[in-house]
Amino acid sequence: MELYSLRVFLTIATEKSFSRAAGRLFRTQPAVSLALQRLETELGEKLIDRSAKDLAPTDAGRTVLEYARRFEALRQEMENSLAELRDNTAGTLTVGANESTSLYLLRHIENFRRLHPRIHIKVRRSLSSKIPNELLDGNLELGVISYEPADERLTSIVIYTDALALVVSPKHRLARRRKVAISELAAETFIAHNVLSPYREVVLRAFQQRRVPLNMPVEMPTIETIRKLVQNNEGVAFLPRMCVEQEIEQGLLREVQVTELHVERKIRRVHPAPRAPRLRAGASGAVGGASGGGGPGPASAPAARQAPKPRDNLSMKPTSLAAAAGLAAAALLAWAASRPPDIPFAKHTLDLGANESCAIADINGDGKPDIVSGENWYEAPRWTRRHFRSLPYTNNYIDNFSDLPLDVNGDGRIDIVSCSWFAHRLFWSENPGPRGGPWKEHMIETGSPVEFAFLVDLDNDGKAREVLPEFGDARMPLAWYEARNGEFVRHVVSPQSWGHGIGAGDVNGDGRNDILTPKGWLEAPPDPRNGTWKWHPDFDLGDTGFIYVYDVNGDGRNDIVTSMAHNYGIFWLEQGPAGQWTKHIIDESWSQAHAVTMADLNGDGQPDLITGKRYMAHNGHDPGEREPLGIYWYEFQRLEGGRRIEWVKHVVDYSTRTGGGMQIPVADLDGDGDLDFVVAGKSGLFLFENLTRSAVAAGRNSP
Repeated sequence: MELYSLRVFLTIATEKSFSRAAGRLFRTQPAVSLALQRLETELGEKLIDRSAKDLAPTDAGRTVLEYARRFEALRQEMENSLAELRDNTAGTLTVGANESTSLYLLRHIENFRRLHPRIHIKVRRSLSSKIPNELLDGNLELGVISYEPADERLTSIVIYTDALALVVSPKHRLARRRKVAISELAAETFIAHNVLSPYREVVLRAFQQRRVPLNMPVEMPTIETIRKLVQNNEGVAFLPRMCVEQEIEQGLLREVQVTELHVERKIRRVHPAPRAPRLRAGASGAVGGASGGGGPGPASAPAARQAPKPRDNLSMKPTSLAAAAGLAAAALLAWAASRPPDIPFAKHTLDLGANESCAIADINGDGKPDIVSGENWYEAPRWTRRHFRSLPYTNNYIDNFSDLPLDVNGDGRIDIVSCSWFAHRLFWSENPGPRGGPWKEHMIETGSPVEFAFLVDLDNDGKAREVLPEFGDARMPLAWYEARNGEFVRHVVSPQSWGHGIGAGDVNGDGRNDILTPKGWLEAPPDPRNGTWKWHPDFDLGDTGFIYVYDVNGDGRNDIVTSMAHNYGIFWLEQGPAGQWTKHIIDESWSQAHAVTMADLNGDGQPDLITGKRYMAHNGHDPGEREPLGIYWYEFQRLEGGRRIEWVKHVVDYSTRTGGGMQIPVADLDGDGDLDFVVAGKSGLFLFENLTRSAVAAGRNSP
């Protein structure tokens, strides 16, 4: 009897479906069915009752099921034991970092500890200038610094690109400004860090060159105290952006760009050359890799030589290191050396209807995020369905392809902006509030099919409150719509529309959000409401979904990220120094990624892609439309200072009735600190609950 056959039977009995079991095992359905038949033939018993709606074990199957569970538990125990023998990861990893770069380590320590629970991580706070010498003296295994060390005995690589940010209090006079010139800062009180750094010198020089005084009457020893003083509006400060990202997102601080000052901080991992970083240990032993296997990338390293005799017990090194020793240490700072861990998700079926749109918003004003999908909204936390409107149904479609939550009339209640293809309309439904009653429908635009619409920031106030529709009729003027006093004001930017797909973002880095189409982009004028939008026919992308603008490789030029809505392919376009565009494929193994959302799903400070295959977008006529559905997220990694980009594919759900639909909203729905997401489609509405925090909490509470 093969253990694999027992595992197949266990999976079928657990999933109650051949197709779901095949997806779990990453096998085809016929292969799974054949493995079960072989097991039944060998045992001389039918194990699964195939006549029931949901597959269920027979009496004999229930007996075998108990043994199959035991075998599976033993198999997992055996694999874990063998992994420990191979890895034997134990000891102490000592890392040197200053105050600001220590914050970068926080993003990775939790993941590293999950992979290497027996390794003790010791982060030693040091002056950045002293870390190279401490590495050479053997007091540190790794260092994290923001400059390239001059000593040839050290090896360094850029692992993150940060920037200096001018931050002010929300109460400050500049809080509503996106940009300022250095000349406008002459009267400001700057709170300075009393630790000298080359970046401080860059700022001083920039002010001196423009003969603008830089008033620094207050100097503080820590970034934390500077941050608090700025929050209290005691002054302004230049701080590393990664030290204030959370406060900016929470609205505790505001970032203001200084037009003449763009200071990048390249965070580097540094260790002695030519050996890879080593782990401190109390006795001899082999040290395993970050994930049980090596691979290409900066963290790969050859086997280390015999370590010299230690000077004392505190600095004893292993006498034999496996080839993956460098991986275990470098994984803390450069995850690209090994495949990153998956995020655990729990799928919840909310509705098996056919609404293809979905959004997240607090509909009833109780402080909890609810879910809106087409004709219904679902009240948190039990996701109770509330029918609030009826929409036309034609040709296998509910004629509604976007739901955008927006308080249109300023009454404090979230309304819903929607669009229709067949009815040729863009409209909004007015939330009646606690009194209940029908949601009154208000027309915004008619005359063209509307494929989808998005909320974007086109007046450059930092808030995505403008509606940008993608019209299906090329003769329809391309326009954006501004909510004003309960009505929508139309702003035409082009006398025609430019195909399937649309987006908004600052393409040329002038601080104004432009509009992107599959055929090119429209450059925003200084006054987006009244100026002329300049047309740039730079590319021809095909039928895309939403077109994102993001500096993928960190070279200071914004690139494009998008997908083929009705064909194969997710890709990004690199913007070159002369305005040329180079296409890079992310994944073209499946089709119809109509909805793509960029969000930092794993909390590492980098935006990831969440997407999925839309179910029967054109009733079976698109390329690959009849292939299995899937939900995926692609983990973004910028490696080697942007010279290498990775999009690590993670499978969330495969070969079930769950597809990507028209929208994939992302938010912390259960308030546990990690991001969940929702998908909809003709095959149903589903919530994917992120279990990361639950898993971490369970690990802390385990004996």
